[in-house]
Amino acid sequence: MADIISFLGERLAEKINKSVMPTTGFIRLSIKDEFGEDIKIKQLTYQQFRKVIENSLRKRLENIHVSNLDKIISDMLIELKNNQSLLTMMSI
Repeated sequence: MADIISFLGERLAEKINKSVMPTTGFIRLSIKDEFGEDIKIKQLTYQQFRKVIENSLRKRLENIHVSNLDKIISDMLIELKNNQSLLTMMSI
């Protein structure tokens, strides 16, 4: 597991039954949607990742008509909380 984005992409892939590459891309695009092109992903905080999941990622998943969206978002937030140490390691 290289970083938090890869980790979250893997978890999302499992939850929506898609491959990891597009789900990781969804997360990266959601970050850009939320914070713009100039954001340095390695400097994102836990709260910023929460915001991405709750807002931009949710919207992208709605656009592709993912079922059980509330459960998926809730599960992703739990995964983020349980793996906060990845954010710390990523910023070093």
